Amino acid sequence: EQQGFFKPHAADSNSSAKPFTIMIPPPNVTGSLHMGHGFNNAIMDALTRYHRMLGDNTLWQPGTDHAGIATQMVVER
Repeated sequence: EQQGFFKPHAADSNSSAKPFTIMIPPPNVTGSLHMGHGFNNAIMDALTRYHRMLGDNTLWQPGTDHAGIATQMVVER
């Protein structure tokens, strides 16, 4: 973390870089994981890496959802 691997910016910190962001919800806790989850995650990972190689200011933040806090509360019980 101290080396900056988790900072959401391009490696060269180019302030003129275009932003590219993907926000995705976590899988639904009432369903089972299936191949579609892996397929979608692979596509989003590839898109984020592609835009990062182009020099875009990229952020892929999985696990964000409007219901994330409620789901977390149920899981922690």
